Amino acid sequence: MTPERHRAWQVYFETGDREPLCRAYEKSIQYIAYDRFRDQYEDMTQVGMMGLLKAIERLDLSRVKSLDAWVFLNVRGMMLNVTRPKPTESLDFMIEQFGEGSFLSLVADDANDVYANDLLDALPDREAFIIRAIHLMKYNRREVGRLLNLSSMRIGQLEQRGLATLRSALI
Repeated sequence: MTPERHRAWQVYFETGDREPLCRAYEKSIQYIAYDRFRDQYEDMTQVGMMGLLKAIERLDLSRVKSLDAWVFLNVRGMMLNVTRPKPTESLDFMIEQFGEGSFLSLVADDANDVYANDLLDALPDREAFIIRAIHLMKYNRREVGRLLNLSSMRIGQLEQRGLATLRSALI
């Protein structure tokens, strides 16, 4: 932790003033926004600052070992949540489409996606669906697990099995 951040945390703990913390972390948040989201730099900087405020608000000193790590975990998490594609349709609709064989229309944006979908069609339906949902549609394992009534651990196992099959098919 830099001396500036250390002083800012001291001020916060003594007075509750968050302004010094915002100034102390601003450059780092701008760097993260520029490094990972160049095309949305200004928006992501603002989102990162909201992540900082959320980290301060949710801070539990009995559970946090490093204040910097806590802040950056929240900042990056907030940025990723904002940029994560939100489904326009429900996951039930997605399964309906997948079952009808037109799931490709939901994920194929260019020729590379068509090739990826051709490879995925060689997998068992459930594994192909899981890999499409996680890697192409950007759902997390928990969401896919809720949808299929499986634990996120089981979703991970099926995902790994499908990826291993794809790897062996590509070699």
